[in-house]
Amino acid sequence: MTDYFDRLTRLLTRHFGIDLEDIGEGVALSSLALDSLSLAEFGLIIEGDSGVRLPDEVFRSPRATLGDVARRVRPRSGDDP
Repeated sequence: MTDYFDRLTRLLTRHFGIDLEDIGEGVALSSLALDSLSLAEFGLIIEGDSGVRLPDEVFRSPRATLGDVARRVRPRSGDDP
């Protein structure tokens, strides 16, 4: 698991009340029961946290996983968690 995945986990639990047992690297974003507005907000939260803006397509893809998001953010983020 990537370092940024741990940060994503904290962001999801803090901002959206997602249970830790529902979060995993292979969990699809579409399975988190977040509506499109919440997914857009999640993207903005990630950008504010990491400085990395992910394309909207990442959050609309039914196959995108939390691990995919973490891997896309981490290589461009210079901050340690």
